Amino acid sequence: MSHFVACLMWFFLLSTSAISVSIANPLGLDWKKRYEDVPTIKKYKYLFGDPVYGRIYYSSQEYIEGLETELQVLFSEKRMVSAVLILGPVGFNDANCFAKLEKVVSALDAKYGNHYRTTRKEHADLNDLFYTNKCVPVRNDLLRISKWWKTDTHQIVLSFFGGDGEYFIEVEYKNSFNNTNSNTKSRL
Repeated sequence: MSHFVACLMWFFLLSTSAISVSIANPLGLDWKKRYEDVPTIKKYKYLFGDPVYGRIYYSSQEYIEGLETELQVLFSEKRMVSAVLILGPVGFNDANCFAKLEKVVSALDAKYGNHYRTTRKEHADLNDLFYTNKCVPVRNDLLRISKWWKTDTHQIVLSFFGGDGEYFIEVEYKNSFNNTNSNTKSRL
């Protein structure tokens, strides 16, 4: 019995760390570097965009937690300033939306420590309507949940929301050490 428990614990630890690596570091790129060309990102396929244009779109060649994955990387003066990892809509349904959210949050908590803030944005009609399950308000854009993490180099914001009958999780990585627009900032 103890051998079974030990094997189960190892499986859980390995599967959690694999999830956290893929979510926590979707790019594996140098955020301080100036990119003249479109960066190649492992496990992502380039769709369109350019560092000079300011935004590049990628699609994933594999799902994270069974969720379709897209990546948008934003640039300023050819440096990465933020990246948005979009999970869904493929892989979500009315029965698993909160379970998928919790797996992603757990992976981010494992990588960055516990999130320091959670907000729930509720539409005024949320409590006046009847729902068949707890995912329906999210799917109909009546409930949005956000969570925040902070590291020395990035602020990470997870947003869980829906619309048009679909679910999405966005994980935005904001570069907190990039001061490329200091001249613009001083003028504002």
